[in-house]
Amino acid sequence: MKSPIAIVGVSCQLPGAKTAADFWNNIKMGKRTITRLQGADKQGLHMAVGFLDGSDEFDYERFGITKKEAILIDPQHRKFAECVADALEMVEQKKFTDTSFNRHVGVYASMPMNTYLPTTRGHIDTSLHTLDGLQSTLTNDKDYIALRCAYMLDLRGPAINVQASCASTLISLHQACLALENDDCDMAVVGGATIMWPQLRAYKWIDGSIFSRSGACHPFSTLADGTVHGNGAAVVVLKKLSKAINDNNKIFGIIKATGLNSDGARKSSFTAPSADGQKELIGRVLKDIDVTSIGLLEAHATGTAVGDKVELQVLESLFSGLSPATSYCALGASKPYVGHLEATSGVVSLIKACHSMLEGVHTPDIVGNDWLKTKESPFYLPARLTEWPSSNLHPRRACVSSFGMGGTNAFVLLEEPSLAERASVANHQPQAMQSQPREKLLWSGLKTSTKRQSHENLGVNIIDEVTLKVYEIVIQAESHPWINDHQLNNQSLIPATYYIHLFRSIAAHLDLPFEWALSSVQILKKLILDGPVPLRLSANKHDDSWSLRIESRSKDEWEPRVHATARIVNKKSFDEKITLNALLQLNQEPVSIEYFPDQVVSHGMAFQNLRHAVRTPYGVLGLISDPAGNLKNRSDSEVCLLDSCLQVFRIDHADRGILPNDGFLLTSVDYIDINNVDWCSAQTLWCLGSARAHSAIESEFITDYLFFSEMNGEVVGVIKGVTERKLSGKAVPNTPTSNNHVQTELPIQNPDSVTPTLIAIVSELVGIEKAQIMESDSLESLGVDSFAALELSLTLEQKLGKKINPDDIDRRFSIQQIAFKLKTK
Repeated sequence: MKSPIAIVGVSCQLPGAKTAADFWNNIKMGKRTITRLQGADKQGLHMAVGFLDGSDEFDYERFGITKKEAILIDPQHRKFAECVADALEMVEQKKFTDTSFNRHVGVYASMPMNTYLPTTRGHIDTSLHTLDGLQSTLTNDKDYIALRCAYMLDLRGPAINVQASCASTLISLHQACLALENDDCDMAVVGGATIMWPQLRAYKWIDGSIFSRSGACHPFSTLADGTVHGNGAAVVVLKKLSKAINDNNKIFGIIKATGLNSDGARKSSFTAPSADGQKELIGRVLKDIDVTSIGLLEAHATGTAVGDKVELQVLESLFSGLSPATSYCALGASKPYVGHLEATSGVVSLIKACHSMLEGVHTPDIVGNDWLKTKESPFYLPARLTEWPSSNLHPRRACVSSFGMGGTNAFVLLEEPSLAERASVANHQPQAMQSQPREKLLWSGLKTSTKRQSHENLGVNIIDEVTLKVYEIVIQAESHPWINDHQLNNQSLIPATYYIHLFRSIAAHLDLPFEWALSSVQILKKLILDGPVPLRLSANKHDDSWSLRIESRSKDEWEPRVHATARIVNKKSFDEKITLNALLQLNQEPVSIEYFPDQVVSHGMAFQNLRHAVRTPYGVLGLISDPAGNLKNRSDSEVCLLDSCLQVFRIDHADRGILPNDGFLLTSVDYIDINNVDWCSAQTLWCLGSARAHSAIESEFITDYLFFSEMNGEVVGVIKGVTERKLSGKAVPNTPTSNNHVQTELPIQNPDSVTPTLIAIVSELVGIEKAQIMESDSLESLGVDSFAALELSLTLEQKLGKKINPDDIDRRFSIQQIAFKLKTK
């Protein structure tokens, strides 16, 4: 899923509940609303049902139709339309008849077969060749539930009914999310209605059938003897998360991922469940998720012995295989309360899961279970209404399963709205009503002017525990004077030295009992700044060491983007014998220093601090200074001067064929100890860059650095194993003021040659023979990492002679998909 989808509205009419709030309150009170006919079993009959009060009632005037027409319409159509109208009016805060009501709404609906006509009108004509038959079909058939609703409410997005047995409404959810991503609609309503007519009808229990002999639904239990039918209607309203926040909508939950598949023939019979099918689907949806972050699994859980055993075995096997942790995820089920609403059951479970996340509670849905050995299982069964604790590291997450008889499976991963998303909605005002710009909210939802303890370099300290420290800070164009002086392809790129500075600032605040240094620094994801970005800086203690992390999360992304990681280690003593005085007495070869404005990674004035450089037998010695005093504080000085120091490496790797316009991105550092380097007071800094033996990767450069005291010439800092990745630029005349680019190769004019060109570039990047690369191979499978993908986009830009957005080079796409995308640009 490319962008998060928010659930912004819910509505339902269920047994014992006229609203979603009633439904949730019944669950919290343990109220099971199954109606039973006492004494029927003595006659060999059984009657148990989730009975919907008012199923024959309908406010036809609200929808502008006559009573005569309304009587002809299946109650499933009618109740679905009522729920849709209620939900949309809650979201829009106006009647659907209002002329300003948003009409760009999709409708995705499901219902079982019609039982209303045969029991209320006797003999009926359903032939499409007669007027009566056509009218009966249009007012009652399941093909028309979505279309009728769209017509009655004048909704103009896609109107589609989805029929896949019990999995129908979660399949609708999947399809609606795709429609929102494709901008087929601004909002989408997903749901269904299930009303068997008449509701109260006895059935004869047959051993091996799906219906309960006891008249109760007991999923995952030794008491289980079948399911109970339920009646009702339920819907949810979906929007893109960014739009929901902008429109000031309440957010009930966020859809993180959805997935579908079919069992095929991997089972004993058509109606039997398939362990392979369920495991394949759930494993795919949760592929990149830490399963221990999932606190609730709202199961399909029909109460049938075979189905429940297969479902539980699949869940235990899959989750246990992904983590050895136990008893971290509660099992939940909605069917014990209202019965099995078949085609509508998935969205009923979804509504229950959203309320559970929002209120932070688990409900005791399952009783009489001895299958589940809680000490050995990832799952546990709440015995009463219990708190669902929140985590400092991730929001509450829940999964919802829905498996259709016949073999269609659907699975959804939900996430509660973060504090920032809730606060954004709570504090949002429409743009026209704003008299001044809104203050940027931090990730946690706190404002930048919050009264919590704050630190100049680290922002707000939101968690201050013995083993966990978390800071949040917002970085934007106005945060530092150097922001716009460090650019990648004319876009502001946060330099890696800023992450190093933040890591060092965190370590300085930890009050460590030893002299420390940084190690294993990894720069994982570039940060292009095109607006305010909230950063979270965290330090986690593990035994005697600390791990550090910097990540961001925008409202259009699911998972946080991890930009950099590092570890704090014990400082090593300096064993370097060379001194500055000794270096200055050795043979020196002056080196010219030039800054080209058209470099792939360009450096403005704040980063042009390398004033003098000479080549020595030990490497290149550089003089770093800020004579104009542009860098006013320690933070800015450290970021910009350290970046200028690292520019020395290019000089010492000059034999590697570096072009003037080539750019470089720092990717990792083995060890950093620069605590004794005075970044502010010293007028000049001296650093020595020594190239290591060439990396096995042609575009990688590894350098070691020493920093010297201006006062006595002794070593005061070391950085070991600085790895930089080259981004190829264009050959230009050897003058820093030249703007006349001379491309090394002419642009490719024939679009049909994009695919072989792409294969050739990838072959060179990853070192795989062209003949071994298939058009169906994804970049990720070929070993193209994020830095190589960036270089690929730059190289393609040269060869194709047109602007390539780095985001077009999605590593999940195949060679063929990327080539097609580039051809159509």
